[in-house]
Amino acid sequence: MKKDALLINVSRGDLVEEKALVWSLQTGKISGAGLDVFGREPLATDSPLITLPNVVLTPHVAGGRSNPDSDEWFTRSGFCVRNIGKALSGHMPENIVQIP
Repeated sequence: MKKDALLINVSRGDLVEEKALVWSLQTGKISGAGLDVFGREPLATDSPLITLPNVVLTPHVAGGRSNPDSDEWFTRSGFCVRNIGKALSGHMPENIVQIP
């Protein structure tokens, strides 16, 4: 991957080797990651992914199991879109989890 690449994984956690990803993020081999799934869920509280400033984590909600024609799907996807807009405009997204 190029150094300015962002790795996004919303499919299966085991598709990404997390140790290699952490190394790549820490050394600047890639610029960031957005992860919704992990090899082990829930993600361990001592995972280095939690404290890396170039990582965005979500709690395995990207795919959803509901019908894409349902109100629930639109509500969930709308929430994500609003939060992305807030973050890009410099505002704090909703439902931020602070991990010590």
